[in-house]
Amino acid sequence: MLTPDQRESLENRNWFDVTGSEGGSYRIYCTSCTSNVVKGSWSYCAGPAGDLPPSDFWLAQKLLIESDEKQFLAVAITHHIAPFYSLT
Repeated sequence: MLTPDQRESLENRNWFDVTGSEGGSYRIYCTSCTSNVVKGSWSYCAGPAGDLPPSDFWLAQKLLIESDEKQFLAVAITHHIAPFYSLT
């Protein structure tokens, strides 16, 4: 379900970029399942309940951001992070 560019980025950098349904740009870091989604100087923690393999968790995040960005932001726990983690 990843695009070729996302798969290459995941394999080489342990993260991939996602464009939300409302046009937002996010980076999903695949090294943890907490606060691993970053947009600008904000990190987000949201995902499905249950004991899922990490790859399924990250895929669920990607699919929700792409299909319903507003819902992702509504349920996510948000943290301000240092600017050097920013996509900008």
